[in-house]
Amino acid sequence: MSYETTREAVGALNSGIQTQFESGDPIMMNVLGRPSLDIISFQPLVYRKFGALMHRAPLLDGSFPLRGFLCQQHPNGSAIIFPAVEIRDKGFGIHLNQESTKKAVEGVAAFLGVTVEFTPV
Repeated sequence: MSYETTREAVGALNSGIQTQFESGDPIMMNVLGRPSLDIISFQPLVYRKFGALMHRAPLLDGSFPLRGFLCQQHPNGSAIIFPAVEIRDKGFGIHLNQESTKKAVEGVAAFLGVTVEFTPV
């Protein structure tokens, strides 16, 4: 799936995720590990990578409100998808392996009643 196609699909999912969040009944996501992205703001979206400072990223363990999926272009033209969660008004982007990303995207799509075709590269 190309980056542009993925970005459009993620945008459609994010609309539904945002509606659920604003209704007070957010989609919850179980997380265990350190996030890859420090989300400074969801509106407008501003984030930075923890990168070499990964050891400074907090250890997340629990079920947190899903705020959306972030989409970043991969050098091969495909996309990397990061689920983004919010914890006490702080946002984090979680890097998942390909299978876990597929399950997360398809699970959210099914919950929202949307059909997505996830084609790993």
